[in-house]
Amino acid sequence: MAEITDLQYDLLAYIMILMVQSSDGSENLARTITVCKSFRSFAQDETILKAVVFDEARATSCFQLFQKITGLLFKCARAGNLSALFLLAKIMLLSTSESLDLQGRPAQPIYISNGQIIVGLTNTRSKPKGDTPVSLFLRHFMPKQARTISTSTQSFVHYDLAKFFLKECTIYHLPEMQVHLDKYIDYFGGAYNENCVVLHQAVAQMCSSGAHARDLKALEEIKERLDECVRVVKEVGTKVRERWEDDLAQRNQRYEALAEATRKYPATILVLKAKCREIGVNFEEYFGASANLETFNRHVAGAALLFQFYRYNALLTFTLMLEFESDDQE
Repeated sequence: MAEITDLQYDLLAYIMILMVQSSDGSENLARTITVCKSFRSFAQDETILKAVVFDEARATSCFQLFQKITGLLFKCARAGNLSALFLLAKIMLLSTSESLDLQGRPAQPIYISNGQIIVGLTNTRSKPKGDTPVSLFLRHFMPKQARTISTSTQSFVHYDLAKFFLKECTIYHLPEMQVHLDKYIDYFGGAYNENCVVLHQAVAQMCSSGAHARDLKALEEIKERLDECVRVVKEVGTKVRERWEDDLAQRNQRYEALAEATRKYPATILVLKAKCREIGVNFEEYFGASANLETFNRHVAGAALLFQFYRYNALLTFTLMLEFESDDQE
């Protein structure tokens, strides 16, 4: 009786690639390689590892399970899987928060006085201590530790991962990750110094601009729902005026769409006005009778450009800060 393992390797690999590209691809691969020895070889195939899809939300909710340098996430990241590398960066940032909490080291509070940023707490800079799983995990991202890893496999340094996260993250990642970015700076930056202050400020500016861009995007999405209601009303009105000879089912379908649109329109207007009040935007200026839609679109585009500006500013700051003088932390 023929078995699936009797297929040629190239055909099996193609099937595996299709499987790992599903929404739960990483879990599928993890289960598959435990089936038999033949399937275990796929865990070393870089073409397959590059294609693996991870459920980012699920992974970050139980990130401790990924604190293993021999695990599938590391293998995929080393194979050049960018989504796995991004998730690894998030796991590293989340792990610094966990380690700080275990050590009882709170994040450095930042105060603004007369336009000056002041860090209210000082800590001594040091590499991860202790033998807890998270400490052992984080040690692998220290520069000297990374250099001891065989050159045949790609190693990762914490500041490279942090910069990769900043480069690839969207405005929707920041609400969850801002606190972990701040704790990352405290964890590897340590004692009060000008570099850490500048880094905190750069991250805060990036997150603030991201919040504004998210608010305008939310308005844009509500406006699109409103425009869809208007489109349906106009379309039905046009067909009625033209007296198209549709059958009864088509006419009923059209009138049901009209009823739904007219029901949703006032509710959507209320939602739009409430969102405008929430973020401090003048509804009449953007969406009133004399509103100029081009003006709103320019604001949306401007917010996106400002976010990119502060993203590049944060990346440049990370680079100029000499990676927290990481070699001195060893």
